[in-house]
Amino acid sequence: MNKSAFPKIEENKDNKTASTERGRAAVVFSLKNEVGGLVKALKLFQENHVNLVHIESRKSKRRNSEFEIFVDCDSNREQLHEIIQLLRKHVNVLEMDAPDN
Repeated sequence: MNKSAFPKIEENKDNKTASTERGRAAVVFSLKNEVGGLVKALKLFQENHVNLVHIESRKSKRRNSEFEIFVDCDSNREQLHEIIQLLRKHVNVLEMDAPDN
């Protein structure tokens, strides 16, 4: 089950400006049980030129066998929207708070 708290970006002139401004966003995801899962997920941020400010892992409250990864990043809405789409292929649960810009 994938879950996203990322707001939908409407196509209009005002939002195009807001979507390119950088801001801080938080991403929380639970990895699938596979070798290299964390590397695959973090590489998506690198490939989309998103700066990771803080990375933290914790035992999942949903399942004892999983870990949740918390990532704070500097990005714009367009980059985060792209990362959401790509992360869904590699993670079990995904939550995101939009940039504070």
